[in-house]
Amino acid sequence: MENEKRQRWQRAWLHWRWAVLGLFAFAFLLLIVYSRSAGTQSRWSYRETGPWKVFNEKIVPKDRLEAFRADFPDFAIVWFARLGIVVDLGKGDSLVTFAAWGDYSALGMDDRLIFKKLKEGHASELRLLSIMAKEFKLNEPVASCFATSDGKLLFIDLRGDGKAAAIHGLAHVMARKNIPSAVGERTNAAKAFDYDPRLVRELRFIDEVAALLLSDLYLAGATGTKTKDLEALAAFDEKRYAREGPIYRDEGLTFTFGSDPRTPDAFAGAARFALAAARERGLPAAVAFAGNFLRGDYVSLDQLCTGLGGKLPSLLKRYLGSEDIPE
Repeated sequence: MENEKRQRWQRAWLHWRWAVLGLFAFAFLLLIVYSRSAGTQSRWSYRETGPWKVFNEKIVPKDRLEAFRADFPDFAIVWFARLGIVVDLGKGDSLVTFAAWGDYSALGMDDRLIFKKLKEGHASELRLLSIMAKEFKLNEPVASCFATSDGKLLFIDLRGDGKAAAIHGLAHVMARKNIPSAVGERTNAAKAFDYDPRLVRELRFIDEVAALLLSDLYLAGATGTKTKDLEALAAFDEKRYAREGPIYRDEGLTFTFGSDPRTPDAFAGAARFALAAARERGLPAAVAFAGNFLRGDYVSLDQLCTGLGGKLPSLLKRYLGSEDIPE
C-alpha cells in the first residue's frame, strides 16, 4: 500500500516538476527585480499630485506621513483661499517637494529613485541636492522648511508643524516662481550691469514679510481677516518675537548652526512690519499685499508697496523706526 502511494507521488512529481520549478524560478526572479528596483533601494517613496513631484522619506512615522499626504498641498491652497488669495500652482514647471524627518541627509543624486524621477526636467537640481544633504541645519530658523531661490524645490521637515511649514514654504515658492521679469533681471547676480544689491535685500525682506504673515496667521489660530484674527496675530507675535521669546532664544540652535545668514532681528523685523501694516491699513489690505507679491502682480517693489501707502524705505521708517532693512 505504501509502495503504491510512493509511486503515485513520484508520477505526480515527474508530471508537475517543471511547472513547480518554473514557478519557483519566476518567484525568485521577481524577488531579484523587486529588491534591485529604484523604489525599493531608495530611502524615499514617491507620488505625483498635479504639478507636484513629492518625495517622502521612508523613516517618517506612519501617522505623520499619512497626515502629510492627506494635507499637501491642498491644505495650504485652501488656507490661502480663505484669506482671499487665489493662486495658480499648475502653471510653469513641475514643482518638487521633499518631506523628510529631522534632516535632509538622505538627499542626493546617488539615490536611484531621485535620479530616475528628476533626470529629465530637473537635471540641474540633482547636483544641488547632494550639496544640500551636507547642510547641518537647512531649514529656515522660523519654519520647518526651506525653498530654493528659484522656487523649484521645497523641503519640509515633518518633525515640525507640517501644515505651517507647507503654508510658509509654498508662499516662498509662489513668490519666487512668479517674480516679474523686470525685478528678476535686477536681482540676478549673473547680470552684473543690472544687478542691484539694495533691491535684492528689499525683495528678500518682502518675501519674508509675506510668508510670515500667512503662516503666523495660521499658527495664531486665525480663521480669516477679521478684527479678532488681527488680535490673535498680535498676541502671537508679541510672544514669538519678543526679545526673550523662542526666536531670540534660538531653542533649536538653527541660527547658531544653520546655513541661513540672517539673524533673529531679520525675522522679527519682518513679522513686526507685517503686523504694523495690518494694524494701520487693516488685515485685509496686508493680506492683499502678500497675495499680490505671491502672484507676481506688480511691476516693481515701489509699485507693490504703494498698496500699503508708500515706498519701502518710508514704510520701514514708519513701521520699524529706521529705513534700514533688518538683517
